[in-house]
Amino acid sequence: MSLTSQLDDKNSPIRQFLNETFPNTKSFLNEARKRLRNAQTIKPVGHVSYGTIGTAIDYRIRYYFGETPPNQMVAWTGASRTVVQTIDIEQGEATVWPAEGLQLNKGLVDSFFAELTGFLKAKAPGHRKMNSDEDLELAKYCYVLALFEEVYRAPQAVSNSLLFRRDFMNANELLESLPMNAMEDICNLSALCFDRFKESFDLTVILNPTFSGSADVGGADCDLILDRTLIDIKATIRPIIKPEWIYQVLGYTLLDYDNAYELSGIGLYMARQGLLIDWSWGEIQNHLAADPTKSMPELREQFKSIAHGLRK
Repeated sequence: MSLTSQLDDKNSPIRQFLNETFPNTKSFLNEARKRLRNAQTIKPVGHVSYGTIGTAIDYRIRYYFGETPPNQMVAWTGASRTVVQTIDIEQGEATVWPAEGLQLNKGLVDSFFAELTGFLKAKAPGHRKMNSDEDLELAKYCYVLALFEEVYRAPQAVSNSLLFRRDFMNANELLESLPMNAMEDICNLSALCFDRFKESFDLTVILNPTFSGSADVGGADCDLILDRTLIDIKATIRPIIKPEWIYQVLGYTLLDYDNAYELSGIGLYMARQGLLIDWSWGEIQNHLAADPTKSMPELREQFKSIAHGLRK
């Protein structure tokens, strides 16, 4: 079961541990919520798939900081499942991929990633504000990456995905089929992100990191680590912060069992409000933790023991 699934279940051992260890979420989040209420929220025009856009903007924002090779993306894994037969075994149950109705032409998938690679090489989107045509094209690529990622993360919910509504002959046909209002929304969020982070692009960044404990929760990867602050991107239309989001980034931090990233803080980038809300580890200990004297190594050992127990 994934970390987010564990957090959604208030009876899971991981959720209970985080509740007990970091109980003061209400007072901790008050100031952040005030900032959000005073911020303007970018909203799309017309109906869009908020979940898909949320994943797409994750990809788009990461391209400002650098590039992840396609074969290291979650989207690559999802795309592969539509063309190559694989068998997943979870809790004794086997699932065969591609599932019925979730199969794509291998040439379509290969051409998509080849064209994406060519676009990135030609346009080099990192650290710069692209012109409107370039940004729109990259938004389309990011949206398809999001669709592929959904195949991996939520296969039970993608039977109506745009990917499978018709037989696309090539990548361009797929890209041109995407809803324009969703692309414009991504471009608006992209421009807001550039304005927020343009002074930070040269900071040390790690994109889509995984952790030494990721396998204990069925795989876990966060959006990015910027200057040793672990950041998850949220594209909520409602200007709120949920306690589960704090527990999510804290969970990632605790999964870094060997302190490989030497994290100094956590943050949430609210993509529709253009706000980065972050906290140092000292602030977390002093204002969120039940026992501020407990060190990060101690908490990681406790978390590791619980997470290991879930694998038995």
